Amino acid sequence: VEYRATPMLTDGVVVGAVISFSDVTLRREQELAVRTSQQQLRTLVDSIRSVIFMKDREGRHLLVNAFYEEATGISRETITGKTDFEVMPVEVAEAIVAQDRLVMESGESLTYEETIPNPEGANQCYLTTKIPLIDATGLVYGICGIATDITERKQLEIDLVASKETAEEATQMKSMFLANMSHEIRTPMNAIIGLSHLALKTDLNSKQRDYVAKVHNAGTSLLSIINDILDFSKIEAGKLDIEETGFEVDEVLDSVTTLTAQKAHEKGLEFLADVSSEIPIHLTGDPLRLGQILTNLVNNAVKFTEKGEIHLKIDLLERTRDKVQLQFAVKDTGIGMTPEQSAKLFQPFTQADMSTTRKHGGTGLGLTISLRLVELMGGRIWIESEAGVGSTFLFTVWLGVGSGKPRILPEQLPSLNVLVVDDNSAAREILADMLGGITSTIDVVSSGPEAIAAVKQQDATTPYDLVFMDWRMPGMDGLQAIRQIKNDESIKKQPAIVMVTAFGREEVREESEHLGIDAFLVKPVNRSMIVDTLVTLFAPTSAELTHNSSEDRHAGYLLGAKILLVEDNEINQQIAVELLEGVGAELTVANNGQEAIDLLQQTPTAYHVVLMDLQMPVMGGFEATAKIRDVLKLTDLPVIAMTAHATFEEKQKCLARGMNEHISKPIDPVALFETVGRFYQPPHTEAAPEKPKESVDESLPAIAGLDTKDGLTRVAGNQKLYQKLLRQFTEQQ
Repeated sequence: VEYRATPMLTDGVVVGAVISFSDVTLRREQELAVRTSQQQLRTLVDSIRSVIFMKDREGRHLLVNAFYEEATGISRETITGKTDFEVMPVEVAEAIVAQDRLVMESGESLTYEETIPNPEGANQCYLTTKIPLIDATGLVYGICGIATDITERKQLEIDLVASKETAEEATQMKSMFLANMSHEIRTPMNAIIGLSHLALKTDLNSKQRDYVAKVHNAGTSLLSIINDILDFSKIEAGKLDIEETGFEVDEVLDSVTTLTAQKAHEKGLEFLADVSSEIPIHLTGDPLRLGQILTNLVNNAVKFTEKGEIHLKIDLLERTRDKVQLQFAVKDTGIGMTPEQSAKLFQPFTQADMSTTRKHGGTGLGLTISLRLVELMGGRIWIESEAGVGSTFLFTVWLGVGSGKPRILPEQLPSLNVLVVDDNSAAREILADMLGGITSTIDVVSSGPEAIAAVKQQDATTPYDLVFMDWRMPGMDGLQAIRQIKNDESIKKQPAIVMVTAFGREEVREESEHLGIDAFLVKPVNRSMIVDTLVTLFAPTSAELTHNSSEDRHAGYLLGAKILLVEDNEINQQIAVELLEGVGAELTVANNGQEAIDLLQQTPTAYHVVLMDLQMPVMGGFEATAKIRDVLKLTDLPVIAMTAHATFEEKQKCLARGMNEHISKPIDPVALFETVGRFYQPPHTEAAPEKPKESVDESLPAIAGLDTKDGLTRVAGNQKLYQKLLRQFTEQQ
């Protein structure tokens, strides 16, 4: 209760008093609550590890928290009621007050970084937010601020920038190292792969051919390891790219088989390839990258499989008007994997068996690269595996539908009566499916005795024209069955026999030839191989289906092309000259860039294409190209870089420095022919004097010693081209 006494006065004299009292319990409770709230607020503010302060409009401090004292070394008693100019260095106070004034004049909050000295004199960096205090009338009467110490964070940012610069420098050094390593390794590899390629085209005995082929395969394997490292560096840099060109699935399979089948045969594995007949023959995409994925998956399957088979299957999942989605599956009967191993497979530098005593080598990059390539082709890749049973790698890709002409089968083929002999049910089914679209009658059996019985049974009514005979079968192998068929005089019509085997052993070939077998195929067999074999045996004059080696297919491809080869390495010169002369080109060799410039100065229009190495004594390729463009003004002369540098950056550098294209060493003959062919167009022959229409005759007369029929076959029936070649022959020989 609050008591109040008021004096009573009469003529200025106190004559008494008025006493009053009132209940002030509620007011006292409210005052206590306010004091308690203020104390709690101060306790809360003091617990915050940031500087908190309030100032009036003149900049005098109304409140600071405990951390303010700790951060600045200035006590509450000292700062309360004072401005920053009274307690801080002038330059610091000026910066603080300038920000205070900006907040109060604008009436808007402000966040910024500022530097304030700590009690020891060292600068501390703060992230400060200042908020205007506004009364009920809308007037700003002060500010409230909170400042958080970010000194450590700023130092981390500085360290991070420094680390980033160091990492970028290291990445640049790595790229330079990879480029130099690529060049240094590819230069001798070009000799190994190129010369062994040329040696395999010469006459060798079986042992020599085996040795040289293994040298060539080893060089190719080493090249694939280098390519893995370079491709991974491109993935890291985001520069792995996909090209778009026309191709056939069988061409990709041929390439994959060349690189992988020998390893499968050496381990006694059966390698099968099954391509759906629904897949269009002509596709567009990147056949080299597609082949790279398949080669990697097949090599992995072979690596981890000790017995059984490797089965490559290609199916059509979806087709739109101009695109197809294909699914590829590579299945093996190998060691398989646990779910934990499978989950790690697509990580870089990771293998299923990471122990130091692992039996299987490899970079651990192949699947990472395959994953990225599949994604670039609009697909996905995954694995289905069971430990001890085997694995199946599957991936999908989207490819374009090409516009090439369909193959025309000779009329003799559909009427053939064919027998397929193989103990492997999958192999029988695949071969029968491939033959299904070519020949009308196909029978299948699973053993040598069944094959002999079938040939005898059909001989009296509809004898077989052709037998596809597997070699390795239980009980009676293929050679024994063929021998009995060949020696059976009761068989009136002996069928043509093709030996089909998963094992390309020389002794099997020799015995097959001794028995008079008509052809020899090594699994995996594709449709193109079957068609070629049938054409050779039953329609050898069908030019439309001639499907020879890359050199044969490109025979005359660069006929008349005059090429200036600028290369300082004698072995590289020999390889390039022999390859290009083999397809009709004429080569002039310059040992360095200066020699090339001298030749072009003398006869600037003598060459259709220049093949330019980059690193040469006297004058390198870049400098020589610059002089060709800027000094000789030969801006239209195609210059193709031919170098052991195979990185994407190097190719872009070549294009930026005035070159038209880039070929990497070791030289791929097909890539070389087709790249040069893009820049060389055979000149048109001069038009002959016009004759009366009735006397025009493009048919070829019979000439003794000249097989015009076979000649036309070699140029796909092009009479004008054939006559041009004949004229050139008579003029030049």
